[in-house]
Amino acid sequence: MTEKKFHLLLKFLHFADNSKFDPDQHQQKLYKIEPTLDHLKSKFSSVYTPERSICVDESLLLWKGRLGWIQYIPSKRSRFGVKIYKLCGSSTSYVWNFTLYTGKDTIYGQRHSGEKTSSRIVLEVAHDQLDRGYCLYLDNCTPVQILLTSYVPEKQMLLEP
Repeated sequence: MTEKKFHLLLKFLHFADNSKFDPDQHQQKLYKIEPTLDHLKSKFSSVYTPERSICVDESLLLWKGRLGWIQYIPSKRSRFGVKIYKLCGSSTSYVWNFTLYTGKDTIYGQRHSGEKTSSRIVLEVAHDQLDRGYCLYLDNCTPVQILLTSYVPEKQMLLEP
């Protein structure tokens, strides 16, 4: 494909209608690709049912282009990239659900607006799997006590110390 054809295709390739943009419902930075992300999320969750053990983790997608919300994490192999919070199967690493971090204005967990950010991320990504018998594993960045105290009394479960 010639460069001229590529730029012509790129010029007319759109995923979203700009006239339907509502800043209260959509993340401004992801609005153009939001329909594609929603389609991927629905396909990921419909194709495969995760086994009993699932985990919420963050990963860094390597990105070498220009972007306003690139993260720098020196401990990762790809130090610069887009941060993604994802819900995966523990043994298969199949991504069942995900959300992208786009900076301070990222919309996390509108259902759980009173929680801290880390708890809202976990509750939002794993929302469809809560109360379905899954064992949820978290990394050391998520305050589990805050997450448990906010979710467990709501569902009236019994906790042992």
